[in-house]
Amino acid sequence: MIETLAARIAERLMADFPRLTGVDVTVKKPSVPMKGVLDYVAVETSRTR
Repeated sequence: MIETLAARIAERLMADFPRLTGVDVTVKKPSVPMKGVLDYVAVETSRTR
């Protein structure tokens, strides 16, 4: 799921770059199997120290 992907990216960035005080990650997925007119579905997550 894109929620898990966003969380893993944020956690990895915080682990790999100790000077970061925080990070915001947005993952967008085009062409989702949902009814309606959508360009994409997105999830955002934030991490801070």
